[in-house]
Amino acid sequence: MRKREPLANLPNLISLSRLGMAGLFVLLEGREQRLLLIVGAATTDFLDGYIARSRGTVTKWGALIDAIADRFFVFSAVCCLLFDHTLQTWQYAVFISRDFMTAVGFLTAKSIPWLRTVPFQSRSAGKVVTVFQVATLLAIYLVPSLVMPLLIAVGIISLYAIVDYTVALYHARAVIAILAIGLLANRAGAQDFAFNPTVQWQGRADVTQSGHGTAALVGGGANVPVGYYVRFGVDGAVGTVARGGSTAAAFRTDVTARFLFDPFAEQRVGWYAGGGMSALHEGADWQPYVMLVIGREGPNAGRWRSAVEAAVGGGVRLSVVLRRARMNGR
Repeated sequence: MRKREPLANLPNLISLSRLGMAGLFVLLEGREQRLLLIVGAATTDFLDGYIARSRGTVTKWGALIDAIADRFFVFSAVCCLLFDHTLQTWQYAVFISRDFMTAVGFLTAKSIPWLRTVPFQSRSAGKVVTVFQVATLLAIYLVPSLVMPLLIAVGIISLYAIVDYTVALYHARAVIAILAIGLLANRAGAQDFAFNPTVQWQGRADVTQSGHGTAALVGGGANVPVGYYVRFGVDGAVGTVARGGSTAAAFRTDVTARFLFDPFAEQRVGWYAGGGMSALHEGADWQPYVMLVIGREGPNAGRWRSAVEAAVGGGVRLSVVLRRARMNGR
């Protein structure tokens, strides 16, 4: 019987402390208080790894807890800075680009049967990104003139880290992937799956939290398949935005492209990710944003299929979507 890895050891407890620091970062608004939390997060990130290596207690679960704690702290911090108008939307997107894409990669591997056995391990490029993310957070409070150069470095290294993770995944399962794609094509043929670019109508309800306030909108649009894996969509929505004790009418339009991880509906639920452009009108002008989206579709319920989405860009958006179902795929 394989020995279970201990979870309640000192390195893991030190890693978990960053989850508490993330919560405090949201609650505390003082410059010195937040600066101390950033220093504390960086210190614990060094200590947990050092203690685990020196004591010979490095475990798979410990590495996962460490990575989750890092991502959670950074994500909480940059969301606060976005809502405080300390960071602009594009800076926020650069900051979390590596974390967003690695989350997409993880969900992709867990959604595709022939990728589930690939181990997800920390890589040196990802660790360098984390160091530069923390350095940028420190610079925001200590040396603002260094924020832009550090953000550029975060963007460049994040792009390299994304490519590095992708190449590692490809090398890990390249042969099996080729065989699986062939089997998938044969299975699709056996099921008489045919590409059919019919329009998928959809309705949606969204809540968006941003530095401009809280917006609640409802609307609809259409998706058009572009090949088996990609859906191109156009949406419009109308609602209200609340800020400063008052409300105002708001209008939004989106143009997106979604990549499906389970286009043949082989699983009960299917993940997807994508992005595009969003424009919000809540006053005299339209405000454009770059948007990243990740979502999860459920099974067919008659002629419709429900989905939940999370998006970043112009704030953080949570959505419930109802799409017209395709009978032989997603």
